[in-house]
Amino acid sequence: DSPGAALLDESSIVHSSSMSDIGNSWPAPRCCRTHDLELRRIAAEHGDGPPLDQAEGQELALLHEASRGDGWLLIVGGEHAGIMREDAGKTRPGPYLAGHCSLPSVGMVYAHLVEFFGRERIIVVAQLKETLTWLRAASVDEDSAARMAGRSSLLGMLRSKLAETEASCARLIADGGADYDGASVNAATVLRVLRGDAAGAGRVIPQQGVGSVTFIAISHGNAHAADSGSPHHEWYLHMPYPVAAEEDYLYDTVSHRGFEAVDPHPEWDWGAPKRRFRIYSQMLFQAYHEVLQRTPRRRLVLLHQFCLSGGAANFMRLRSYRDYFGTRAWPVFAIVTSGLFEPALGSFVGLWIEELASALRAGGTLTLGEVYDLAEQRYWAANPSLKAQNAKLESEGFIDQNRDESEPSMV
Repeated sequence: DSPGAALLDESSIVHSSSMSDIGNSWPAPRCCRTHDLELRRIAAEHGDGPPLDQAEGQELALLHEASRGDGWLLIVGGEHAGIMREDAGKTRPGPYLAGHCSLPSVGMVYAHLVEFFGRERIIVVAQLKETLTWLRAASVDEDSAARMAGRSSLLGMLRSKLAETEASCARLIADGGADYDGASVNAATVLRVLRGDAAGAGRVIPQQGVGSVTFIAISHGNAHAADSGSPHHEWYLHMPYPVAAEEDYLYDTVSHRGFEAVDPHPEWDWGAPKRRFRIYSQMLFQAYHEVLQRTPRRRLVLLHQFCLSGGAANFMRLRSYRDYFGTRAWPVFAIVTSGLFEPALGSFVGLWIEELASALRAGGTLTLGEVYDLAEQRYWAANPSLKAQNAKLESEGFIDQNRDESEPSMV
């Protein structure tokens, strides 16, 4: 299939994988009825087990019908919450939005893909208006630069950042800006949009009649041990604002207390528990599962542009998820831009988006995997010395391509 077909048509990504081990060697998922039915259907098609009975087939057919529809795009631009308050070293008086980590990429992604999705099927969660307002106020003169950024000498840089942000986000600004801005840029908003929870204010991805969702998350990321001394970790990306206190239940299934043992600035008050400024990978996984329970053939194309983003794909790798939830059969194409304990390749999101847009514009002769391969080739072409260094380290046994990434490794 072409990228367009993989995003918009009925063909499922799962069929690109070998299903030969789906029988007795792979337990049926125990998470929910939907995935039990779906896996049994796939197994029967490959000669591993009896077909569904008539009632089960009709039940699953209704769920498949709910999975038909257009493709949607969700772009999330996060940031570290520390930029929204006086820094730990007290070198500036308050919010500092001069070097936003995600807005340039958010604007780039939107500009490249709006022609394929249409503005009506794109949802953007990012501090665009808030950042522009801050930059305009801070770059008026030297007094404003000193008052808002901490030094009058930063005036030239602030004006440059304002111009750069306006340029990189020009198409998004012209189309009305972000759907969620300011304090709405938090974990609860992202999860509500993904789940299609229309109870709150603002647009969400519909719960039915959607064939695919492309979700691009850009931010800083990190991880911490699940608890002091635990070998298990929790991975997350940063958001600039916290979820409300009444939505703290979103963190009930996350082992977030392990951060307290490694918090580099425990005295730095963010105005709310620091966990509420994060989207943990387990929270995203729960949202994906809920969506695929209702619409098991909705394709999810996930691009994680943040450090340690490898942890966001654990649900596709780890045997525990594959056995209990049947995630190997989920229609998911996921990209991470770093290993479990490595910094991200900052430029990769741009390379992949450019290759995806080019393939879509050409009418579609490539798979999503082939689009990825082209982006990877461009990355190595731009970084030949790094590729040579990696090859040397691998030949000397310092890099094991088949290693278990459960522990930090050399970058």
